[in-house]
Amino acid sequence: RERVVAVTVVFNQVQMLQYQVELMRAMAEEAVDFLVVINSPTVELREEYKALCRAMRLRCVEPPASETAPLTAFTASGNHSRALNWAWRALVLPDYRATHALALILDADVFPLGPVSFR
Repeated sequence: RERVVAVTVVFNQVQMLQYQVELMRAMAEEAVDFLVVINSPTVELREEYKALCRAMRLRCVEPPASETAPLTAFTASGNHSRALNWAWRALVLPDYRATHALALILDADVFPLGPVSFR
């Protein structure tokens, strides 16, 4: 199977990440590595995401504070963009470029409802 990395920036719907991973693992033809970028506003949510990532054996990271802006209802989208840009530069390109993996950029509530191939 070909290598695919799915990068998702998560915020406040922990259960959606679980659905996403379970369905991607069940429905995707390719093996999918997950990189979960935790960009949540509270310590409690960040800890919930970390616990889920440990339980599901997912790679998870929190962007450094210097790579994000303070979260408010009006800045969340721009903040997630900055977190994604950091993850792309700092993790995806160095870790996956040489393998020619296909990279998926997903929102946390995007998941397949049936069989899918990314090639």
